[in-house]
Parts: sequence; C-alpha cells; structure tokens
Amino acid sequence: MNTEQIIRQEIGTVLALSAEQILLDKPLIEYGLDSVRTMDVVAGIEDMFDIEIDEMEMATLHTLRQVIALVEQKTQELA
Repeated sequence: MNTEQIIRQEIGTVLALSAEQILLDKPLIEYGLDSVRTMDVVAGIEDMFDIEIDEMEMATLHTLRQVIALVEQKTQELA
C-alpha cells in the first residue's frame, strides 16, 4: 500500500467508512472527523509512519490531500 492508501484506510477505520468513500479534497469534517477523532487519526498515522505531528500542523489538516502532503513531507525529512 502507498501513503495515500494507508492514510485513507486509517481515516476510514476511525470514521467507520470505506477508504474509497474518502475524497482527496472534501473537508474531513464533512465525514464527521471532529477534534477527538482527529487525534485518533493522527496518533495512528504517527505510529504507522514513525513521525510526529504537532498541534499547529494538526490544525491545518482539513482534507485527505493535506494529510498526505504533510505525511510525505515528514517522511522525506527523516530520509
């Protein structure tokens, strides 16, 4: 699985949706991703990719595309 698929799966699991339902540019809040669920998603992503996402970065994550971009940036910084 690639980064997008892994993140889609994690968000889908937290929101009880199939990964395919999550569109790249639709605001995640429209799927029901509230602050508590966002923390669950971020914790899962941090564990899977061995990265850290701080609160300021978390506040900028409104779409799947933004989450993917941040994770890819963080993983490249570690390489």
